[in-house]
Amino acid sequence: MDFSNSAITSLPDYIIDRLQNLRELILSGTKKLNSIPDLDGLQKLEVLDLSYSGISLLPDSLTMLLSLNNLNFAYMKKLESLPDIEIGDLTNVQRFDASASSISSLSNVGKLVNLKDLILGEVDFQLHNSLSDAVGILTKLARTQSMRFKQHITL
Repeated sequence: MDFSNSAITSLPDYIIDRLQNLRELILSGTKKLNSIPDLDGLQKLEVLDLSYSGISLLPDSLTMLLSLNNLNFAYMKKLESLPDIEIGDLTNVQRFDASASSISSLSNVGKLVNLKDLILGEVDFQLHNSLSDAVGILTKLARTQSMRFKQHITL
């Protein structure tokens, strides 16, 4: 389902309740959208694109979407953190894009064991408190084939 660049201000719960077989949810460019409802009913969701949206908070249920293989948080200027619970449960995620987002910490990214494409261009964040911890996170991403970083990374 593609809502790209629409003027929606909310995503009704009934959409989640009635579309349990949904595989892609594209909310890219929905600048007036501040939040999304719990997504736990979308167990078959493979692609979640929230890039360029106005979303500032993600539901904890995001980590229950075990079929997700593509997460796009690029240019989410209002999103400062990922859900507190384990994003590492998303073991099928192969592509993670947080380019130019406001996420300040990605310490859980090392738990995405099947990650193949990590895109963090123009992100100003701290990977971890020390260089050895940062290296440890990156070495856990053994299957990652592509890592794109640009500037402002503090190790």
